[in-house]
Amino acid sequence: MKLLIFSDSHGRLDAMRRIARREAPERIVHLGDYASDALALAREFPEIPVSFVPGNCDGRTPYPDTLVETYEGVTLFMTHGHRYGVKRDLLHLSLAARESGAAIALFGHTHMPLLERDGELLLLNPGACQDRGAAPYAVVELENGRIVSCKLKTGRVTG
Repeated sequence: MKLLIFSDSHGRLDAMRRIARREAPERIVHLGDYASDALALAREFPEIPVSFVPGNCDGRTPYPDTLVETYEGVTLFMTHGHRYGVKRDLLHLSLAARESGAAIALFGHTHMPLLERDGELLLLNPGACQDRGAAPYAVVELENGRIVSCKLKTGRVTG
């Protein structure tokens, strides 16, 4: 299963649209700021399921701050990150992800792409996918209970 991971789009949808068409994922994950962008992607790509969490710029929403979902036998912990203090350190995020049994902790909030291993846990922040500059995002491929690949990419905006 190919997952396309976005975060911190802040109302700028064009890069995400182009990237979704190019990558042709089986699922899109949006990690907040703005949840409305995830809903817009779900409307535009009805054939692709979209999972999302709200961020600190979303205000009060009826959506959960954290999702724990399993695809292809791999459990993902998804959050924006502001409630876990990710601008300070990743300790609280790592602990919560481990407690949920996740193999991957997906988060945003810092606007900085990050892909690193913390023991058995993979920490992934796709960066801020906006229509300025690099428009970073991530692609995760899962198969038969394992992470086949995990890559940070750029949807560089031209013109």
